[in-house]
Amino acid sequence: MLDPHADVLVGLEQQRKRIPSTDPVVGACWEFEIESRIDPRFSLLGTKSSGGLYVLFKDSEEWKSGSKRASYHAVGSPGSETQDSLIVYELLKDQHERIGLIFKSFVLQMPSKYKMDITINSILRERNIINRKDEFLFEAKLTTRVRLRVMHLGFVLERKQWVFEPEDASTDINYTIDSWLKKFLDSTRGLSFGNERSFPTNSMVRFSPSASAALFHELLGHPSETDCRCLYIEKLEEHPIENDRLQHLSVFDDPFLAKGLGSQRFDDDGEQSQLSPLFSNSKFCGSLGTLRSSGQKDAGNNARKMEFSSPSLPRGTNLVIEGGQDPVEESNTTIVIPTFSSGFVKPHSGEFQLVGSNCYLENDRGKQLIGDVLVDGEIRSILENLVSIHDDTELSGLTCGKNGQWVTIGTSAPSLSFKNLQWQTIAG
Repeated sequence: MLDPHADVLVGLEQQRKRIPSTDPVVGACWEFEIESRIDPRFSLLGTKSSGGLYVLFKDSEEWKSGSKRASYHAVGSPGSETQDSLIVYELLKDQHERIGLIFKSFVLQMPSKYKMDITINSILRERNIINRKDEFLFEAKLTTRVRLRVMHLGFVLERKQWVFEPEDASTDINYTIDSWLKKFLDSTRGLSFGNERSFPTNSMVRFSPSASAALFHELLGHPSETDCRCLYIEKLEEHPIENDRLQHLSVFDDPFLAKGLGSQRFDDDGEQSQLSPLFSNSKFCGSLGTLRSSGQKDAGNNARKMEFSSPSLPRGTNLVIEGGQDPVEESNTTIVIPTFSSGFVKPHSGEFQLVGSNCYLENDRGKQLIGDVLVDGEIRSILENLVSIHDDTELSGLTCGKNGQWVTIGTSAPSLSFKNLQWQTIAG
């Protein structure tokens, strides 16, 4: 039986001031989880917009005044021309014929708002939810209770309990969305990431094969792209990193990797693909470029684009980290990061942030879940603290976004262990 109470995720604009930071990349995203029961007695009208699909209550002051402003709406990243949100509406019925309405909010990368509008219309019309005038085909009243989740880099920092739950379902329409927002924002003052810690010098943090690949995609992949390669890499080349383990670290981009998700014989500019060494013998040793970005024909074989009309960008194909000989062993204080859910790197400064999901402490007594972890630092420091290159190489892949274009990067990597990493727990 379908539950007539449907969840709604409504993304709001990033509230950067809530998290102290001077970094424009770092921001919190407030999301509202709304359970809704529909009573088919009052009218609900929707209209689309370039920023998402808006919803107006006919009983609201905005509707009565004829305002075009939405009571609530979904948004992408503020200021982004390539990242938009799309809300998909689905009508469900349970055995009691009580209608549930599910709002699912997710981000799509679109080359233009025109295409996004077409996508919205096609999805909604396919489900017979809107007509050709972009109006909803049903009348309803929402009986709603709302709770808040605070997001950072796509991950939950803090989850609030129900902060608005009407005592009388017949009166909830009098509560405007604006009043809800004020309640939510007031309730989230004092938000923090959790406790910042550093591992003791005798402990380890182990990245799984897929997490190791994601880490080095940020640490070596992006900084090696010719439109990102800069003074930071040159400084690392001038002052080699002192770590004997790096002599055994070999990282390269291999477009011919068997079963690699990014394998291709030719790049998207028609140039013959070739293997590109990125790191070997403790040194950065190569780059990823296109004819346009490098100006050299022998460095112009890494052009990739999301679709035919997109401009070519220097991108990797399959990131390969050669496996080592260190067995994967449990220690008394090993933090294991199975996977990363999101992250970024600043090639010009070498700073990076990655969000690890479902991390756990592994010792001789078993495993203890510690939740989700924000790992941040600088490229040099993490290479200096590489301890082990393990022997458990696995194929995997990741989806990488750059300049509004998303492509699939294949990976082949073993687990890697480090010491002395800075990390922060993420409450949720």
